[in-house]
Amino acid sequence: MATLFGVAAILVGSFQSEVPSLWGDEIGSLMSAERSIPDLFAHQLGVWDAVHGLYYVILHFWIQAFGSSPFALRFLSAIAFGLAVAGAIALARMLANPRAAFLTGLVALFLPRLTEAATETKSQMLSCAFATWLTVFLIWLLKKSQQKWWLWIFYALAVAINIYLFMISGLIMLAHLVIVLFNAKARKAVWYWLPASAFGVLMALPVVYFGYLERNQISWIESSWVGFNTVVIEPWFLDVNYAVAAVYILIFLGGFLLLRKLSIRDKNKAISAVGVGLALSFAPAIFLISANQVSPIYIPRYLAMSATGVAFLIGYLLSRIHPIAGLIGVLILTGLAMPNYFYSRTLFAKNGDFASIAMLMDSRSSAGDAVVFDEESVMWPGMSTVKQAYPSSFARLNDVTFKQSFLSVSSPQDYHYDIPSIAGKLSSIQRVWLIEYRASGKPASKYGLRDLAKLGFTVTERFPNRYSVTYLLTRKLDPPRHQPGL
Repeated sequence: MATLFGVAAILVGSFQSEVPSLWGDEIGSLMSAERSIPDLFAHQLGVWDAVHGLYYVILHFWIQAFGSSPFALRFLSAIAFGLAVAGAIALARMLANPRAAFLTGLVALFLPRLTEAATETKSQMLSCAFATWLTVFLIWLLKKSQQKWWLWIFYALAVAINIYLFMISGLIMLAHLVIVLFNAKARKAVWYWLPASAFGVLMALPVVYFGYLERNQISWIESSWVGFNTVVIEPWFLDVNYAVAAVYILIFLGGFLLLRKLSIRDKNKAISAVGVGLALSFAPAIFLISANQVSPIYIPRYLAMSATGVAFLIGYLLSRIHPIAGLIGVLILTGLAMPNYFYSRTLFAKNGDFASIAMLMDSRSSAGDAVVFDEESVMWPGMSTVKQAYPSSFARLNDVTFKQSFLSVSSPQDYHYDIPSIAGKLSSIQRVWLIEYRASGKPASKYGLRDLAKLGFTVTERFPNRYSVTYLLTRKLDPPRHQPGL
């Protein structure tokens, strides 16, 4: 069952995943992975973004093997989605029964946070899959009649790997702590779990250390962002209608079953399924929300690590009622997930229009045209990174202001000259594409228009997008002068 659902999840996750435009964090992942391994450590992980270090190393070898098209980049996350769904089913099978595993798989297959993460070139989906299977491994260890210390060494290694994949996903250890302390049989293994966990965290101290030093990277997060939408809807459900149905199942159905004493634990099961589900779903969230009051750190998508726990908890609760009612509940949730699922596979789903710009260059630009990127607007990703995101669309264009590649410096994007500095390069060029940033609801930047006008270029066409405006500027070249005797 786990294998079949895992394969289905890969298909669900990869369906039209190449359509939405690559957005800032994905482009950052791609550019990080394009560095050589020595440069990745020298110019990036020790300077910024160490918290995703192992993911960037994996992605580096992935694009070496499969290329860097949007589909190839995102397919790694689709595979991780399949692993995560299979892990959730394995967890349900260990803690409950086949019906709970089946319903858990159906819920996880279209849980909005998971299907969204499956289409992103980010570490969240891979770390979610790893954290899910780490939990499966923990439950397997806890259920053993006799503990063997050497098995816990593998657990410690897995804890370290999980933190290196994405440092924040190490918070799944809080859920494991709750599982160990609040289950009678699990408490017998606490003296194995504590040193193993400590050893795993100790091995991951380098990434924790550099993550702390690079904390200014998330200085843009505001404590006021913790609210109903960001705590209840965005972490796992994304859509308000789906959230209402899911919360109804979690609170009202869960409460009803608890009152009837039907879901505290299954017969002959030593570890509480509900307890595990609650720990996985909410322990990391409670910590992040609490820590956010001290220093802003909370972002809803960070809780993708616990999305399979939410799917398991919902699937398990639905398995405790009449089989037909449980199946109807899953079908309702799946139907409510469909609008978000299909929207997340449209061109502008990720609030970016680089794909649209690339399509414009493919259809309208000519070999030898120059391209100039807005270097004035302070935003990420910089407009010049569209060239890294969609290189084939800019291969025939002349990036006349290019100065230095990001690959040779500790920078998230290339360096460029200003336009007056490269006036000579433009002397023989007739057409220039100028790509300007436009903030939502505001006019586009005017970077470069005046300088290009001084060089004889005039705007002949304007192509507005949601977050940018692309201009085509042309000029007539001076006709060659007649030289006597030729």
